Amino acid sequence: MKSYCRKALNMRIFPNEQNGKAWDQSVMQRNYEVLLVSQFTLYGILKGNKPDFHVAMAPQLAKPFYDSLVERFRKSYVADLVKGSGLGTSEHKSDKPLDESDNQTSQVDTT
Repeated sequence: MKSYCRKALNMRIFPNEQNGKAWDQSVMQRNYEVLLVSQFTLYGILKGNKPDFHVAMAPQLAKPFYDSLVERFRKSYVADLVKGSGLGTSEHKSDKPLDESDNQTSQVDTT
């Protein structure tokens, strides 16, 4: 989890306006907010005409895992800039709208 957090916060996925380089700055360099969303459905497979989530983490394990992930990000970055949303939470509340141009969804394999 520590490795995933470090990778995610340091991925250079945003442009640098000073030098014009694309994919040059990280969330931390830009001082952006981080919204962590539980995506258990990414581990679903299609069985016939129905989705099957048996390969997903069990809810009683997923909730503490997700909570510890959010906490790890908060300790590794600016706590107030890390929000959690998912698994029964609705923590992300903001007066400012999400800027879709700066949205980035990435899957990082840390195995």
